[in-house]
Amino acid sequence: LSGLCLVHCLATSIALALLSSAGSLIGSDWIHEFGLILAMGMGLIALGKGVFEHGYAMPSAVGGLGLGVMAGALT
Repeated sequence: LSGLCLVHCLATSIALALLSSAGSLIGSDWIHEFGLILAMGMGLIALGKGVFEHGYAMPSAVGGLGLGVMAGALT
């Protein structure tokens, strides 16, 4: 089970790296905007759930800062 977790984590990292560079390969900016929308939606769900479950807002604030930096990079 631990080996499957390792394969999953590596495959996810590689897939995200390939998707993040796809915008330059395709030559279109919409892929970055779509990725940001996806990241913001998933971040809202995951970070919000973390605050409600654990009652600690600092990880959510750091995650929100990271999403803000990503949004700022697109402007």
